[in-house]
Amino acid sequence: MSSRQLSGILLGVVGILVLAIGGLSAILLLQGSEQQVSTPTVTQGLSSSVEIDTVNRELRLPGNEPVTLDPHLVTDAASGAYIVEVYSGLVTMNAEL
Repeated sequence: MSSRQLSGILLGVVGILVLAIGGLSAILLLQGSEQQVSTPTVTQGLSSSVEIDTVNRELRLPGNEPVTLDPHLVTDAASGAYIVEVYSGLVTMNAEL
């Protein structure tokens, strides 16, 4: 068997596999869109100290509200905790700073 024949056969097999996988994934996506997907409720994963007011649709977290969200003006621990959570994904510390 020559290398051209072998590469042609391999290309055909790969093409058939791509079509089969694409067709199966399309079928699964169409079937999945008809089924109801269970979404987690708000209370799942929250600690017992969190209060949820379903009438007013308010989420009350324990602790004080932050005085400011400006990282240069923070002087209290409550604001500092919020600042750390908000900005930790935006900046990273390294040796070049």
